[in-house]
Amino acid sequence: MWAMTTSSTSGINRDFDPDIPPIPTQPVHLGSDPGRLISVLPALLGFPPRESLLLLGLHRPLGATAARRQLGPLIRTDLDHHAAADAAETMLHNLASEQDPEVIVLVVSEDRSLARDFATTYVGLFLREGMAINGTFLVDEVTTGARWEEMTSGEMGLVGDVKDNAVADLRAVHRSQPMGSREELDAWLDPVAPLSEVLDCQEELPHSMQASAATVIGVLKRIQAIDAGEQRIEDALEDTDFLDVVNILCADTYGHTIMAAATCGSPSAIAREILATAVRTNSGPMRRRLMFILSLVLAANDEGTLAFHTLNRVLEELCMAGVCELDGEDILPQDRGLRMDLETALMAEGAAESHINGHVKVLINLIFSHSFEVLNAIREDFDIAEELTAKGPEERRFVSRHRDFMAFGVAQGFRESKRSLEFPEDPAMGFLDELPAGIWDNYRTQFDEVIDRLDWDFINAVLNVPARQAPW
Repeated sequence: MWAMTTSSTSGINRDFDPDIPPIPTQPVHLGSDPGRLISVLPALLGFPPRESLLLLGLHRPLGATAARRQLGPLIRTDLDHHAAADAAETMLHNLASEQDPEVIVLVVSEDRSLARDFATTYVGLFLREGMAINGTFLVDEVTTGARWEEMTSGEMGLVGDVKDNAVADLRAVHRSQPMGSREELDAWLDPVAPLSEVLDCQEELPHSMQASAATVIGVLKRIQAIDAGEQRIEDALEDTDFLDVVNILCADTYGHTIMAAATCGSPSAIAREILATAVRTNSGPMRRRLMFILSLVLAANDEGTLAFHTLNRVLEELCMAGVCELDGEDILPQDRGLRMDLETALMAEGAAESHINGHVKVLINLIFSHSFEVLNAIREDFDIAEELTAKGPEERRFVSRHRDFMAFGVAQGFRESKRSLEFPEDPAMGFLDELPAGIWDNYRTQFDEVIDRLDWDFINAVLNVPARQAPW
C-alpha cells in the first residue's frame, strides 16, 4: 500500500502535499468490508482524518484474478475544491498505467450536505475521465463504531476497530510515530525558539561539515547501544556533544545518507527521535538539513505521511529563508550555510517528486545504494591505511582519495532524471583524515562491529525487492 495526504496550504508553489509510503513487504488482506477498510485509514495516514476527502485507488496486480484488488495510492485532501482537484489529477496520473483501475471516494465530514457535494463533484470528475468508481462513502468521523453510508446504494454499516487491526499492528511493529490529529502533525517539528528567530541563523553550523570514519562510528555505535538496551535514549537526547556529531554526519555532502540507511529497521524509531530533537533545537541551514534526513529515515520505515509532511516543511522553510530565489553560481565558497541549503533544496525537491509520482521505493533503494557505497569507501580507506602503515613510519600519515567518486546524495540522480548518480569531479579528503596515526586499527575494529550490527535483513529486503520503476 502507498498513501498520500494533501492540504490546501503549501509553501512550495504546490496546492497539495501527497505522501506515498512504500508498499509493505508483507501484504495485509482487508477483504471486502467497507467498515474494515475505513478503520485502517488512521494507521495508513498516521493520524485520524477529519473534514477530509480521501481517494483510494484500486488496481489488479499482475497475474491476479479479476476479483482481487490492491490498494494504492491513498490520497487525503482538505475539503477545498482547488486542492481536491489537484489530488484527483494525481490519482488519475498514478493509476494510468495500472491494470483495471478503480477509485473509492470517501468524504469525512460532520456536515453531510457538504460531504455529498464533494462526493458528487469528484465522482463526476472521475467518470468523465473514464475511471470506474468502486464505491462512494460518507462518514462523520473515522472512529470505532462510527456509521458509514454508501451514497449510491444507501447501504450502511459500522467502522471497524481503528486501533486493533492488521495495519495498526504492522505500524506498531515498525514503531511508527502516531499522531492524534493533523494539528499535532503540523506542530511536531516546531522549533524551541520562534521560527522567525531560527530561520536565517547561520551560527550553528558544525565547525566541520566533513564526516570522518570516527563520526560514523560515534553515531551508529550510540544508536545501536540504545536499541540493544545498553544505553538510554533520554541521555543521548540531552548529550549536546553527541548531537553535534549527528549534525556533522548529516551535514556531510557524501555521508548524509548513512544516517538514513544505516539506522533502518530495528533502530529507526531511535534515529527518528534523535533527529526530531536535533531539528527542534537547531536553526538555519542545519535545521533544514536535519529535517531532510529525518524525512528519509521516516520513508525508509514506511512512515510516508510523516515523511512527506516533513519534506514539505523543509521546502516551505527553505523558501521562507529566501533559498528558492538563489542562484548557485552567485554563492561564494565561504558561504557554507547557503551551499548547504542549496544541496538540501535540490535533494528535497527530488525526494518530493518521487513521493508525488509513486516512486518512493526507487528513492529509498537509491539512498541505500549510495549509503553503502560510502561505507564501502570508508572500509577501503582503512585497507589503504593498513597497507601504508605496514610500509614504515614515514608513510603513517595517509590521505585517501576515495571521496573523488562519492556522489551528491540523491540530488543530481533525481533532478537530472537519471537512474544512476552523478559524481563530482572535485577531490576531497578521505574518511580517515581525522584519525591520529597509530590508532586507526582500533577504529577499524569498531567500524567492522557497527557494520555487523546493522539490520541486514531489513536492508537486504529494501535492496532486493523489485521497486516500482520510475519512467526514466
